[in-house]
Amino acid sequence: MCRALRNEAWEGLTDKGWDLPDERLVTGAYGTTHVFHWPGDGVPIVLIHGAQTDPLMWAPLIAELDPSRSIYAPNTPGDPGESVQTEAIADVEGLNEWLEETLDSLDLDRVHLVGCSYGGWVALHYAATRPPTIASLTLIEPVVDRIRPKFHVHGIGSGLAMSIPGPQRRPLGRHFDVEFMATNPNWRKLGAMAFMKHAGRPGLPKFTPIDDAVVAKVSVPTYAIFGARSPVHHAHDLAVRLSGLNPNIVTELVARAGHTLAVEQPATVAALIEWFYDEGGANSGDD
Repeated sequence: MCRALRNEAWEGLTDKGWDLPDERLVTGAYGTTHVFHWPGDGVPIVLIHGAQTDPLMWAPLIAELDPSRSIYAPNTPGDPGESVQTEAIADVEGLNEWLEETLDSLDLDRVHLVGCSYGGWVALHYAATRPPTIASLTLIEPVVDRIRPKFHVHGIGSGLAMSIPGPQRRPLGRHFDVEFMATNPNWRKLGAMAFMKHAGRPGLPKFTPIDDAVVAKVSVPTYAIFGARSPVHHAHDLAVRLSGLNPNIVTELVARAGHTLAVEQPATVAALIEWFYDEGGANSGDD
């Protein structure tokens, strides 16, 4: 099912000027990682998706980005998709090793790293320990602090919005900031499959809050984008914490947006990313 949904999404990107992506297989210590690549110019962008999803989650955002850019979207082993995990990744250092060997195998020695949700947790840890590889770091609704109990209630409400009869999906989806996901049949299928088959994610480490010392170690230009109505964390407080801990981190709160803003408000997020790359300091360390 994932393959059919992704093919449809990638074909839709051609209307926005994108070519169909190349596909790469990277074999490493934890299995085989499936990677989509849209060739282009400049420092490549590497997109790390959130938990219980796959590179398909990036389709709305890619559609709004400049199609001349080079983009890589690896499928994290242990999540839905076509990566094949042969060894469990036990901890954060294991995730760092997985991403490092993936970038090395793709001959990527300098990248703009983008992570969403759990992918932001992965990306922040990686940037703190492997800075020579990273030209810039963009975090979209990263999980950093302890997750609020409200997020579990939000998950139930979002799942309900995607499963109830059609006429009621839109208003309930709008209430939980998942209107697009609740009303798009492909996203509803992907969501159902993710929760049925990958809910436990036994091959990946569980999220734990990130220490101040890790945040302070990030030495590359960083842009943290939050949904002002996020159910995961108190977005304003987290933004203040991150920028206070590290002068390399610039933060942004997107109004009327929740945790899924990369999918629900892709044009807004893409515009912020393009600003960061072109004017906001992401390339300050480039030659």
